[in-house]
Amino acid sequence: MILSYLHGEVQSFRFGESVPMKKFSPPQMKEVSFPTPHTLHPTPSFKSGDDTLSGYTSS
Repeated sequence: MILSYLHGEVQSFRFGESVPMKKFSPPQMKEVSFPTPHTLHPTPSFKSGDDTLSGYTSS
């Protein structure tokens, strides 16, 4: 399914009608690439937040 989607985008790009879609393509790809490394950051950040929450609860 993903391959089909990519194929469709490539065809659209060839048609030149993907001009507006092209703008959508780069951001989407960047977002997908970011989530991977970003997921690692949220993990530690979440732990820190948990500690803060625990402290607040204790208070």
